[in-house]
Amino acid sequence: MTENEIAKHAIYDVDTRGLITSDQKRAERGSVHEGIKTNPDGSTPIFIGPKAPKGWENNWIKSVPGRAWFPYFRFYGPTEPFFDQSWKLPQIEETDFAEVAEYYPNSCGTTIKQTRG
Repeated sequence: MTENEIAKHAIYDVDTRGLITSDQKRAERGSVHEGIKTNPDGSTPIFIGPKAPKGWENNWIKSVPGRAWFPYFRFYGPTEPFFDQSWKLPQIEETDFAEVAEYYPNSCGTTIKQTRG
């Protein structure tokens, strides 16, 4: 993504169809949010789970145990790779938070991660 492109990732509650509510008081993370870590390749890993992975708190959206959710992705100012479909949204991957530091040892990675608490 270039500096003119903005992406936001949000999670919604399946039952209410509204943004998920938690004591974190946010259901969205993206390239415009303060403190978000990006990787050298420009990718931004977003973590979704009941607890934040250490060191990635600003890239984390808190889910609520026992509440089903679904992701919603917004893109503002997309460029040609979006329209010609040469850029693909990465798949959501399940991971254990204990593995996050190993998976992203130098703030590297390109996927959105759903995590087990």
